[in-house]
Amino acid sequence: MKHIFKDLESVEPYREDWNKLAEIQANALISFEWFRCCANSFHYNDSLYIVCIVVNDKLIAVAPLYKSISDRHLQIIGSRRLYEPSSLLYKDNKALKTLLNACSGIGMPILFNRLFYNIYCNNKLNFLGARAFYFSRLSASSQYIELNSDFESYEERLSSRKRYDIRRANKKAQKYGRVSYEINEKNITNIDQLLHQAYEVENSSWKQRSESSICRNDDLNRFFSCLFTSLGKRCKCIISFLSIDNKPVATQLAIKQFGRLWVLKIGYDEGYASCSPGTLLMHEMIHYAHLQELKLFEFLGNEETWLDSWRPATRQYNNLLLYPLSYKGLTGFCMDIYNLIVNKIKRVIYK
Repeated sequence: MKHIFKDLESVEPYREDWNKLAEIQANALISFEWFRCCANSFHYNDSLYIVCIVVNDKLIAVAPLYKSISDRHLQIIGSRRLYEPSSLLYKDNKALKTLLNACSGIGMPILFNRLFYNIYCNNKLNFLGARAFYFSRLSASSQYIELNSDFESYEERLSSRKRYDIRRANKKAQKYGRVSYEINEKNITNIDQLLHQAYEVENSSWKQRSESSICRNDDLNRFFSCLFTSLGKRCKCIISFLSIDNKPVATQLAIKQFGRLWVLKIGYDEGYASCSPGTLLMHEMIHYAHLQELKLFEFLGNEETWLDSWRPATRQYNNLLLYPLSYKGLTGFCMDIYNLIVNKIKRVIYK
C-alpha cells in the first residue's frame, strides 16, 4: 500500500523498519534520524512528501522527498543543503519498482541528487514505460579508503613524501607544546560541550571568512547538533580532536556505522597551520579506523585533489531526473530544457 506522509512524525511508528532498510544498503546517511534532523533543520518552510510502501504493516520502501516554494522539482530531503551522497530505501528490486511508480504517481518532476549506483543500474528504471521518462548524468564523486590490511601495511603504501610530511608536521606540532588526541565515541554525556568546541575549531579557519562554517549557519548548527544528539544515544557518533597543550586545534565529526567511518566535517585552527593539524588528525583517525577493524573510511563531500595523497579510491554517483507523463512533469521537462539551452548560449556569448 502506498502512503504519502507530510511529516516524519507520522512515519515514527516505522522508524525501526526504516533503519533496517538503511542497514540493507549499509548507508549511514539514510537513517530515519538523518532525515528527521534534515527536515527539522532545512525544510520547515517546505512541503514534505514522504513516499512509503507498506506491506503487511511493514515498511519495505521509502522515498523521503520535499518541495520548496521556489523549485518545481521534488528532491531528497537535505540533499541540496548538504550535497552528500544519498539513496532511496528499499527492501529489494521489486520494492524499488513499486516505490518509483508511486513517486511518478505524484505527477511532479523529481531530481535525485548524487544517487548511489545501485538505484539506476541494470536497467531497473525501464519498467516505468508509459508512466514517466528519466535522464541520468554523472554527479560529483567522492573518495574512500579500503581498510583491507593492517595500518602499518597501509602506511607503507603511502608515498615517501607523504610519510615524511606527517613526521615533519608532528615534530612542528610538538614545538608548540604537548600533542594529544581525543576520540569521543561512547557514552558521550557532554556532547553539547564537545560539539561547541568542534564548531569553534572549524570556525578558526578560512570557513569563517567564507561564512561556510557551522557557527556561521544556524541551519547547519541545528542539523549537526540534532544528528549527534540522536546518534549519541546509540553510540555511533564520533567527535575527535587534536589538542596542543589542551587546546583543540583540529577536529572531525564522523559516524561509525555499518563497518565504515563516515567523515562529515573537518576543521582546524589556522593559527597552527604550519604544523598541519588537520593532516595529523586525519592520520590518527585512519589509524583508529584500522584498529576498529572497519572496512571503509569514507571521506564524503566532493572528490578533492588534496586527499589524493591518502591513496583513496573514487566512488561515482549519478543525478537522476524523473519526469512523469503529467502536466507538471512535462512542463518541468520543457523548462529544464529551456534553461539548459539558455545557459549554454550564455556560456558561449560570455566565454
